[in-house]
Amino acid sequence: MYVLVVLLVLIAIIFAPLRFNLTLMRLGDDDLVKISIDVYYIKVLRVEIDYVDLLAQKDHKGLRYNIILRYVFPILLNKSDKKQFSYDKIRKIIKDIVAFRFKYRRGIDYILENVTVKKFELSASVGLRDAAMTAIVTGALYALINSFLACASSYIKFTDMPLISIKPDFGRLNFELSITSIIATRLAQIIIGSFLILLGGMSYERTSNGWFDEDDHGKLKGYSRCQ
Repeated sequence: MYVLVVLLVLIAIIFAPLRFNLTLMRLGDDDLVKISIDVYYIKVLRVEIDYVDLLAQKDHKGLRYNIILRYVFPILLNKSDKKQFSYDKIRKIIKDIVAFRFKYRRGIDYILENVTVKKFELSASVGLRDAAMTAIVTGALYALINSFLACASSYIKFTDMPLISIKPDFGRLNFELSITSIIATRLAQIIIGSFLILLGGMSYERTSNGWFDEDDHGKLKGYSRCQ
């Protein structure tokens, strides 16, 4: 009986539905990012980045932010951690993310293919002092976001059509942004994807260059479905 109960609990955990809720807002000079995780529709974690300041001062160039953890465990509630990234560190993080994507593409693709976007809403207001430039930037931003979503749709499923609203704000310098997204998957898919990532890393390390294929005579192979 004890073994059966343990087995049922493990199955319930492994196949638990996960929901990642993302909110990103910029209103005036205030920035806010909220990320929360629901397991069986119960919120188990919420991370808040209550401000994100781009610093351009001579001695403080970079990205400054304050992270607050909520809804984890009583000993961790409202735990705050202030940090700052330099621009060089940001560039290195982006470079590492791209390298990670290339190296572990099989496992990452598996996880993305088993992800469903339940909701994606983006609204923005863009304003420059020049009306013509405002119109051009607004149109370019709209085209860029739609291109990104078209690319993303080849990796992940959208249950509903994303809602995009970008409005020009003529006559003043302004940029406001609001993004709300709900992403759903299951813990089992993340476990399997993590296992594939581990196998991919081991396979990558056994080759002199994971991006070259002997059958292609040393030519670079591409795997992106957004080419």
